Amino acid sequence: MIDEWDAYNKTKQFFKNMIRGIAKFMTGDYPTFIQPFLSGTTPRAIAQQKQATDISFQFVDCPLLDIKSMIRIMDHFATKFKAPTTLLDFEAPEAPTKKDAANKKKKGVAPPTTKYVYKWKLCAPLLQLLIDTGGLPRALEKLFDVCFKTIGGNGKKFFEDLEYDYDNIFSIVKNDLEKMYDIYRKVDDEMELYMNLLYHCVEGIPVEENKRLDNKKDNKEDNKGTTVKDLQTDGHFALSSYDGRDLFLIEMPFLFVCIYNDKLKIVDVELMKKAFSVNNNYMYWQEWELFVAHHISFRVNLAIKMGKNELSLRNLHPGAYGTKEDLDIVMKLKRLGIYRSREQFPLNLIVTDNSDGSKIPWDNGHCVVVTSAESSDMIYVMEGVSGFFYIIMVQNKWDYGSEEIKEENVSKKNVKSIKRSNLEGYETKTIIFTTQPYKGNKNLPEILIVSKDNFKSYFGPVFSARATFSLTRDINPNFWDINRLKNTLMGIGNASIYNVAAKRPYISEDHFYSVNPRAVKKQKLDLFPFDVQGTEIYAPII
Repeated sequence: MIDEWDAYNKTKQFFKNMIRGIAKFMTGDYPTFIQPFLSGTTPRAIAQQKQATDISFQFVDCPLLDIKSMIRIMDHFATKFKAPTTLLDFEAPEAPTKKDAANKKKKGVAPPTTKYVYKWKLCAPLLQLLIDTGGLPRALEKLFDVCFKTIGGNGKKFFEDLEYDYDNIFSIVKNDLEKMYDIYRKVDDEMELYMNLLYHCVEGIPVEENKRLDNKKDNKEDNKGTTVKDLQTDGHFALSSYDGRDLFLIEMPFLFVCIYNDKLKIVDVELMKKAFSVNNNYMYWQEWELFVAHHISFRVNLAIKMGKNELSLRNLHPGAYGTKEDLDIVMKLKRLGIYRSREQFPLNLIVTDNSDGSKIPWDNGHCVVVTSAESSDMIYVMEGVSGFFYIIMVQNKWDYGSEEIKEENVSKKNVKSIKRSNLEGYETKTIIFTTQPYKGNKNLPEILIVSKDNFKSYFGPVFSARATFSLTRDINPNFWDINRLKNTLMGIGNASIYNVAAKRPYISEDHFYSVNPRAVKKQKLDLFPFDVQGTEIYAPII
C-alpha cells in the first residue's frame, strides 16, 4: 500500500504521515500500545523515518511462507475466479479431502464418483514460479499482479488459459522486485558485501545475526560494520534457526539470487536462464553440464575471495560420497575459468577452445575444461598440499528415466577413465554427478559421487530447491514424459503407457496403483502438490 501511494504521491511521505497520525495515541495523556504489522519494503521506510521521531520500533522476525501456505493462497484465487477443474479417473477407494484429515466429510466436496482437482495444480511452470518466490509475501504479490493483471488481463482469464511464456513472467517479476528493492545500485556500491551475503546464502553456511559481512576497516564513526541483521531490514530474505543454536541460515528466494547474479556474475547469466528455464521445466544435458562446471568454478573462486588458500575435497564437494582418505585430501586453490574444448580429453591431450581455436592450458590449474568425452564430461587440474597433482575427471549422468545408478556402472566408468588417461605424473580422481538415486557402496576408492540423494548438501538450499522438478523430485507421474514412464513403470507394456498418461492426474500412490493395477512398485511415487499436508486435494463444487 505504501509503495502504491508513493508511486502517485512524489513526496513519498505516506509512512511519515501515518506515524504522525497514530503517534498522538502513543504519546498522549493515556499512552496506547499499538502493534502494526508491516512487511515487504516497509522496514526500509521505518529505518529511514524512526530517527526523526520519538517513537521506538521493535522488529519481529517473520518466516517466509511455506509451500503449503502458497498453495492455499493460490487455491483461494482459483476459487475466487472460478478456475477450471479436471475430473479424476476414480477407480480407487475414496481418498481423503485433506492429506492430514482422512475420511473427514466436508460440505462442498464432490462425492467419490465425481471428484475434481484444479487444473492449475497440473501446471508445472506455475508451481515452479510459486517456489521461486520463496514464500516472500512481496514476491508473491508481484507474481499475482503479473499473472492476474499484466499477463492474463484478469484472474479468470489467466486460470482458463494457463498457456503462457512463464520465462517472461519470471523476468517481469524479477525486474519489478529489483526496482522495488534497488538491488543493482546497492551491489554496485558494495560488491564485496553482497558477494559475501550471497556466498553464505547459496552455500547454506550458518551465521550469527551480528556477523559482519563487509571488510571495511573500523573507525570511530562505524566500528560495527554491516551485519546480517542490518541487511535483513531490506526485507528480501529471512533467517531460520540452525540446530537450535544462535546460528541462522539465510533463506533467500531464487528470484533474488538471480537478481544478485546479474551483477555479481558468479554463474553466467545466460547459462542461468537456459539451465533453469521455467517454460520447459527440464534441464537439458548441455546446460546441466555447464552448470556443474560453473558451480565448481563458483565454489573455488568464491572461497579464494573469502581469503582461503586451500580446501579439502570434503569442503569442495560437500555431501559427496567417497572414502575418508579421498575426502581428506587438501588442495591448493587457484582461480578457475570455464572453457569448452573441440576435442575430447584424454583421447587428445592437446585441446583447443571451441570459440576461437586457441590452445587451452588445461594443465596450469586455472581451467575447468568441458570436453563432453565418454570418460569425462569435464576435467580440471588441482595441486595437493602434499605436492601431488590431480586430474579431476567429472562425469555427468543425466536422468532420462529415473532408474537407479548401480555400483558396477560407477566402477566400470571410473576404470575406463583411468585407463584412457595414461598421464604420467598425475593422480586421477573421478567425480560423478547423477540425477539418479545411487544405491551401492558409498566408499569407492578414487571416486566421489554426488547423486540426487545428496544434491541439497552439495548444491546448497537455493539451487537444489530451484531444481525441484528437474533434478531432485522422485517420480511424479503427473509431470513426467512418456520416456520416463516407460523406464519407471515396470510391468506395463508400451501400449499401456499411453493409457497411464491418459488417466492423469493422480493424487496419491493408492490412487495411481488402483487405476493402474499392472504397474510394479519400483520406487516411491511423488505426487506434488497433491501430497502437501494441510492443503485441499479436491476443488469445491460451486
